[in-house]
Amino acid sequence: MQRSMKLVNKFTLWFVGILILTTPISMTISQYHIRKKIDEAEVERLSHVNDLVASQLKQGIPHEKYAQGRPIHVSKITGPLPDERIQVKEENYFNEDLQREECQLTVTSYYEIGGSNYLIASHDYVIKARQVLAGMMSGVIWKMILVICCVALTAHIVSGYTLKPFYQTLKTIQSFSLTQKNKLDFPQTSIKEFQELNTLLQKMTEKIGEDYASLKEFSENASHELQTPLAVIRSKLDLLANTPIHADQAQLIAEMQHSVEKLSRINRSLLLLTKLENHEFDPAEHIRLCRLTTSTLSAYQELIQLKSLTVQKQVNKDVYVRLHPTLAEILLNNLLHNAIRHNIQKGQIEVSLTSEKLVVRNTGTPPKTPTDELFLRFKKNNQSSDGIGLGLAIVKQICEISGFDVGYRYADGWHCLSVIFDPNKVQVRKTEVFADA
Repeated sequence: MQRSMKLVNKFTLWFVGILILTTPISMTISQYHIRKKIDEAEVERLSHVNDLVASQLKQGIPHEKYAQGRPIHVSKITGPLPDERIQVKEENYFNEDLQREECQLTVTSYYEIGGSNYLIASHDYVIKARQVLAGMMSGVIWKMILVICCVALTAHIVSGYTLKPFYQTLKTIQSFSLTQKNKLDFPQTSIKEFQELNTLLQKMTEKIGEDYASLKEFSENASHELQTPLAVIRSKLDLLANTPIHADQAQLIAEMQHSVEKLSRINRSLLLLTKLENHEFDPAEHIRLCRLTTSTLSAYQELIQLKSLTVQKQVNKDVYVRLHPTLAEILLNNLLHNAIRHNIQKGQIEVSLTSEKLVVRNTGTPPKTPTDELFLRFKKNNQSSDGIGLGLAIVKQICEISGFDVGYRYADGWHCLSVIFDPNKVQVRKTEVFADA
């Protein structure tokens, strides 16, 4: 799973990364320009010294008077003056006396004085590029440390102030509920992007609320309107069954009654799924699931005896689960009814309940439908069976809104359905599903 990181931390890391990346480049550029300016300044100074010595020679003043120990060399040359009157030479060598490397910059100038050609050369020792870089490196390192510390210390303070409206908006959205009709109150902010975000969220939540109310009203009205004609059809069929009829007519009436009952169950199941999807059941309390499991098993004793099933029960005491009471009853009824209906004659059922999970196992024939599809609506292992194909879809929907993990596997003639109450603590592999309610 990908690790999450706060926005301010990402910006901080991004800034530090850019700083680390650009600093060597900027140092190289700065070193080049600084070294160039130092050399240019020294060349200009030595050229000025040469010009001064040449001026003294033109006036008949001996150059030794100005030199007085300075590194200046003056000599007459034969032949014509070179085209390049000022020549610069840079030499690196190791100073044995000082035991260090030095860089000597020599500027040689050529002049015509009194009909003779002269060479005047002066030199000096300049800072090497390595020394410039070393001096810069120390300052840059301290500068980087100071900048990173300042960014790290001030980023959270500044972001806490700047992103405060965003966090308030996020908190408001997290408290949003479709079942509540209260209008969301987003914080006021001067940041344009946050203003646009709040406006968009305001419109979206209002639209979602309107759609939810319309869908809820339609579902309730449709369910109510369907139940009325179904009840009328059921009563008419009962009256018709009590009148003198032939055997084939009785068979047709029985089939019609069966279809009406099935349609009624589909209507109730679809309405329940709609309510589950709309989060109309809030798991606001912890129920004692162990007691409810035992009572539900007792309610199915007659069906269990009709099929001559053997039941083994291992239910721990004081098992509390955060689940809506109505949903808990529906969940247990679907699981147990599923285990009974799809069992074999004289088969077995095992029910295990702990604080971590609920497991219902039953014997049965191998599944014919891909088991990963049986959680889908109207998917059945046997399409010609009396089931409506919504039982496991309801079980899965209940588990999803309650934060549970549901899985099913088939092995060695046993179908095992497991409901994990805390998937983060109990690591189980995804299993397959078989059966139908």
